[in-house]
Amino acid sequence: MATIRFSFTSIIVSLALLILASKVGFDLGGETYTLQTMVIILIATIGGAYRGMFLALFYLWLGNYFPVFNGAAYGDVVYNGNTAGYLFAFPFAALLAGHFKQAEWYTNTLVFLIVHLFILTLGGLWLWQYRHLDLMDAWQFGMQPYLWFAGVKSLLCGLIYYAYLNYEKKKIQGSFT
Repeated sequence: MATIRFSFTSIIVSLALLILASKVGFDLGGETYTLQTMVIILIATIGGAYRGMFLALFYLWLGNYFPVFNGAAYGDVVYNGNTAGYLFAFPFAALLAGHFKQAEWYTNTLVFLIVHLFILTLGGLWLWQYRHLDLMDAWQFGMQPYLWFAGVKSLLCGLIYYAYLNYEKKKIQGSFT
Protein backbone atom coordinates (compact mmCIF):
# COMPACT_ATOMS: atom_id res chain seq x y z
CA MET A 1 0.00 0.00 0.00
CA ALA A 2 1.15 3.52 -0.72
CA THR A 3 2.19 5.54 2.30
CA ILE A 4 3.10 9.20 2.19
CA ARG A 5 5.86 10.74 4.25
CA PHE A 6 4.82 13.32 6.81
CA SER A 7 6.80 16.45 6.26
CA PHE A 8 6.24 19.63 8.23
CA THR A 9 4.07 20.90 5.39
CA SER A 10 1.94 17.77 5.27
CA ILE A 11 1.42 17.94 9.06
CA ILE A 12 0.27 21.57 8.80
CA VAL A 13 -2.01 20.79 5.85
CA SER A 14 -3.45 17.72 7.62
CA LEU A 15 -4.06 19.72 10.80
CA ALA A 16 -5.66 22.52 8.81
CA LEU A 17 -7.97 20.01 7.10
CA LEU A 18 -8.83 18.45 10.45
CA ILE A 19 -9.58 21.80 12.08
CA LEU A 20 -11.61 22.90 9.06
CA ALA A 21 -13.54 19.62 9.16
CA SER A 22 -14.37 20.23 12.82
CA LYS A 23 -15.42 23.84 12.27
CA VAL A 24 -17.54 23.24 9.20
CA GLY A 25 -20.51 21.31 10.42
CA PHE A 26 -24.22 21.41 10.05
CA ASP A 27 -27.05 21.18 12.50
CA LEU A 28 -29.86 18.79 11.82
CA GLY A 29 -32.55 18.10 14.37
CA GLY A 30 -30.55 19.67 17.20
CA GLU A 31 -27.43 17.56 16.49
CA THR A 32 -24.21 18.89 15.00
CA TYR A 33 -22.55 16.79 12.31
CA THR A 34 -18.92 17.38 11.32
CA LEU A 35 -16.38 15.64 9.11
CA GLN A 36 -13.49 15.37 11.57
CA THR A 37 -13.77 11.59 11.97
CA MET A 38 -13.67 11.21 8.20
CA VAL A 39 -10.51 13.32 7.99
CA ILE A 40 -8.84 11.39 10.84
CA ILE A 41 -9.59 8.11 9.07
CA LEU A 42 -8.32 9.32 5.69
CA ILE A 43 -5.13 10.79 7.16
CA ALA A 44 -4.38 7.53 8.97
CA THR A 45 -5.24 5.39 5.98
CA ILE A 46 -3.18 7.39 3.49
CA GLY A 47 -0.39 8.50 5.81
CA GLY A 48 -0.10 5.41 7.96
CA ALA A 49 -1.47 4.30 11.31
CA TYR A 50 1.22 5.81 13.53
CA ARG A 51 1.34 9.07 11.65
CA GLY A 52 -2.43 9.30 11.93
CA MET A 53 -2.25 8.54 15.64
CA PHE A 54 0.46 11.20 16.09
CA LEU A 55 -1.64 13.75 14.24
CA ALA A 56 -4.73 12.89 16.34
CA LEU A 57 -2.69 13.23 19.56
CA PHE A 58 -1.25 16.54 18.36
CA TYR A 59 -4.77 17.72 17.51
CA LEU A 60 -5.95 16.80 21.02
CA TRP A 61 -2.93 18.58 22.52
CA LEU A 62 -3.73 21.71 20.50
CA GLY A 63 -7.26 21.50 21.89
CA ASN A 64 -5.84 22.25 25.34
CA TYR A 65 -4.78 25.72 24.24
CA PHE A 66 -6.75 26.66 21.14
CA PRO A 67 -10.38 26.27 19.99
CA VAL A 68 -9.62 23.70 17.27
CA PHE A 69 -12.75 21.63 17.88
CA ASN A 70 -16.32 22.39 16.85
CA GLY A 71 -17.37 25.57 18.63
CA ALA A 72 -15.31 28.08 20.57
CA ALA A 73 -14.49 25.97 23.64
CA TYR A 74 -11.14 24.37 24.38
CA GLY A 75 -9.18 22.82 27.23
CA ASP A 76 -10.95 21.46 30.30
CA VAL A 77 -14.34 22.65 29.07
CA VAL A 78 -14.09 20.26 26.14
CA TYR A 79 -12.20 17.45 27.89
CA ASN A 80 -14.79 17.30 30.67
CA GLY A 81 -17.73 17.81 28.32
CA ASN A 82 -20.07 15.62 26.35
CA THR A 83 -17.81 15.19 23.32
CA ALA A 84 -14.65 14.15 25.18
CA GLY A 85 -15.19 10.41 24.68
CA TYR A 86 -15.41 10.84 20.92
CA LEU A 87 -12.26 12.98 20.87
CA PHE A 88 -10.31 10.54 23.04
CA ALA A 89 -11.18 7.80 20.56
CA PHE A 90 -9.44 9.59 17.66
CA PRO A 91 -5.88 8.25 18.21
CA PHE A 92 -7.16 4.69 18.56
CA ALA A 93 -9.41 5.12 15.54
CA ALA A 94 -6.40 6.28 13.53
CA LEU A 95 -4.51 3.13 14.53
CA LEU A 96 -7.44 0.92 13.52
CA ALA A 97 -8.01 2.66 10.18
CA GLY A 98 -4.32 2.70 9.32
CA HIS A 99 -3.74 -0.97 10.07
CA PHE A 100 -6.78 -2.51 8.43
CA LYS A 101 -6.88 -0.76 5.07
CA GLN A 102 -7.55 -2.92 2.04
CA ALA A 103 -7.47 -2.46 -1.71
CA GLU A 104 -11.19 -2.69 -2.47
CA TRP A 105 -13.49 0.25 -1.80
CA TYR A 106 -16.27 -1.88 -0.30
CA THR A 107 -13.90 -3.61 2.15
CA ASN A 108 -12.50 -0.25 3.21
CA THR A 109 -16.00 1.13 3.59
CA LEU A 110 -16.80 -1.70 5.99
CA VAL A 111 -13.54 -1.12 7.92
CA PHE A 112 -14.23 2.60 8.07
CA LEU A 113 -17.76 1.94 9.32
CA ILE A 114 -16.34 -0.25 12.08
CA VAL A 115 -13.92 2.56 13.00
CA HIS A 116 -16.78 5.07 13.08
CA LEU A 117 -18.79 2.69 15.28
CA PHE A 118 -15.77 2.39 17.57
CA ILE A 119 -15.67 6.19 17.95
CA LEU A 120 -19.41 6.34 18.58
CA THR A 121 -19.18 3.53 21.13
CA LEU A 122 -16.41 5.25 23.10
CA GLY A 123 -18.35 8.50 22.96
CA GLY A 124 -21.48 6.75 24.23
CA LEU A 125 -19.55 5.00 26.99
CA TRP A 126 -18.10 8.37 28.02
CA LEU A 127 -21.60 9.80 28.31
CA TRP A 128 -22.71 6.79 30.33
CA GLN A 129 -19.74 6.66 32.69
CA TYR A 130 -18.59 10.25 33.12
CA ARG A 131 -21.71 12.26 32.33
CA HIS A 132 -23.85 9.81 34.35
CA LEU A 133 -26.44 9.08 31.70
CA ASP A 134 -28.04 5.69 31.87
CA LEU A 135 -26.99 3.35 29.10
CA MET A 136 -30.20 3.75 27.10
CA ASP A 137 -29.92 7.56 27.16
CA ALA A 138 -26.26 7.34 26.12
CA TRP A 139 -27.35 5.22 23.16
CA GLN A 140 -30.29 7.45 22.31
CA PHE A 141 -28.47 10.79 22.55
CA GLY A 142 -24.82 9.93 21.94
CA MET A 143 -24.85 7.19 19.34
CA GLN A 144 -28.12 6.55 17.55
CA PRO A 145 -28.50 10.01 15.91
CA TYR A 146 -25.03 9.73 14.38
CA LEU A 147 -25.26 6.24 12.89
CA TRP A 148 -26.60 7.30 9.50
CA PHE A 149 -23.91 9.97 9.11
CA ALA A 150 -21.22 7.47 10.14
CA GLY A 151 -22.41 5.30 7.25
CA VAL A 152 -22.28 8.21 4.81
CA LYS A 153 -18.81 9.23 5.98
CA SER A 154 -17.59 5.63 5.79
CA LEU A 155 -18.80 5.32 2.21
CA LEU A 156 -17.14 8.62 1.28
CA CYS A 157 -13.89 7.51 2.96
CA GLY A 158 -13.97 4.23 1.08
CA LEU A 159 -14.51 5.92 -2.28
CA ILE A 160 -11.91 8.64 -1.66
CA TYR A 161 -9.30 6.10 -0.58
CA TYR A 162 -10.09 3.92 -3.60
CA ALA A 163 -9.65 6.95 -5.88
CA TYR A 164 -6.37 7.74 -4.13
CA LEU A 165 -5.08 4.18 -4.68
CA ASN A 166 -6.01 4.33 -8.38
CA TYR A 167 -4.27 7.69 -8.71
CA GLU A 168 -1.13 6.30 -7.07
CA LYS A 169 -1.24 3.20 -9.29
CA LYS A 170 -1.51 5.31 -12.46
CA LYS A 171 1.25 7.60 -11.24
CA ILE A 172 3.55 4.62 -10.63
CA GLN A 173 2.66 3.00 -13.95
CA GLY A 174 3.27 6.30 -15.75
CA SER A 175 6.76 6.52 -14.30
CA PHE A 176 7.73 3.22 -15.97
CA THR A 177 6.63 4.18 -19.48
